[in-house]
Amino acid sequence: FSAGADIEMLKGSQPDFKAMFCLHCQETLNLFASTPKVVIAAINGHCVGGGLEIALSCDLRMMARDSGKIGLPEVTLGVLPGTGGTQRLPRLVGASRALDLMITGRLLSPDEALQMGLVNYVYPKESFAQDVQAYAKALAHGPAKAISLIKRSVMEGVEMPLAAGLALERELQNRLFVTDDAKEGLAAFVEKRKPTFKGR
Repeated sequence: FSAGADIEMLKGSQPDFKAMFCLHCQETLNLFASTPKVVIAAINGHCVGGGLEIALSCDLRMMARDSGKIGLPEVTLGVLPGTGGTQRLPRLVGASRALDLMITGRLLSPDEALQMGLVNYVYPKESFAQDVQAYAKALAHGPAKAISLIKRSVMEGVEMPLAAGLALERELQNRLFVTDDAKEGLAAFVEKRKPTFKGR
C-alpha cells in the first residue's frame, strides 16, 4: 500500500518545507474525508506512517491477510504522525489504544488491526482484489443518496453533542423520505422484490 513519506527527502529539507509538506498533506487528506462518496482504502501490503494516515482519511479500510504490517512508527524517527495520524487514529480506535500504538511505534498484523477496529475487513490475499471490488460494487448499486447522507450524518454527528447529531439525522432522513430511491426501497420491501435504485 504505502510506506509513507520519503525519509531521505525530509532529512534534507528545511523546517519551513517540512511544515508546508505536513500542511499540504493534511489538506489533501481532508478532501477524502469530506467527499460525499464512501472512500475505501484497499491495503495489500505494508501500510505504515504516512501510508496509514492516507488510509485513516478513508471511510473504510480493507486489508489482505499476510500482506504486511500496519502502524504509525514515526516515534522511532523522533517525530509524531504529522499528517492526521494523531487526530484520526484516536477517533477510530480510542485515545488509549491510539496512544499506545503511536508512542511505541508498534506495527500490527492485519488480524490484530481488525481486532482493534483499525481495519473493517481482512480478506484472503488470493481473493483480495475481488473481495474489495465486490464490496464496492454492492455500494455502487445501492441507494447513493442514502449512503452519502449516512456518511454525512455519522462523520458530522460524532463531532457534535448528541442532541445536535439527532437533529442532523432527522433533517437528513426527511430529505431521503422524498427521494425516488426511498419510494422504490419501501415499495420493493412491501412487494417482496429486490429494489432497483437509481441514485435519485
